[in-house]
Amino acid sequence: KLPSILADLATACLVFVLARKKQFSLTAAAALSAFYLFNPAVLINSSIWGQVDSCLALIVAASLILLAEGKVGLASACFALSIIMKPQGIIFLPVLFYELLRLKSLEQWFKAVAAALLTTLILVLPFSIHEGPLWIFKLYADTLSEYPYASVNAFNFLSLMGANYVSDGVKPFLFSYNTWGLIFIV
Repeated sequence: KLPSILADLATACLVFVLARKKQFSLTAAAALSAFYLFNPAVLINSSIWGQVDSCLALIVAASLILLAEGKVGLASACFALSIIMKPQGIIFLPVLFYELLRLKSLEQWFKAVAAALLTTLILVLPFSIHEGPLWIFKLYADTLSEYPYASVNAFNFLSLMGANYVSDGVKPFLFSYNTWGLIFIV
């Protein structure tokens, strides 16, 4: 559980540093940091359950901060790292795409793609020695197919609606759970 706990502490530090950069008082910055650190979902997920979602949260927080500071290349590298760490990191890519569209700069697009590809290659290649060239795509496809459910033991709206371990193909209202999930993400 230690890596997740350390990631929670690092994320709380990032929140504190960012709040201070944005001219929040010392007390307000500490309060914001504490709100993250002592959030029951954060505590249960890492300190009690031992999941690595805190590591993903740290990388995504760093990505968003770097993006807000105009460091598109580094932000893109962090976004790539978040997706490699946990496929759920892809949920945050629209933020990067929005910023790239807002910047209207082909150079920034090139920088973002190059940083993401380089990060991916550096992290994936060492594991590719004994695998086929497209093994990472198969791994992600297999991961996605392992959970064909609306929700799996998550503290989310679908579980509240009784959809825990219910097939994502079921249509509760107009669309399937799968489609509703994609709508909620967007």
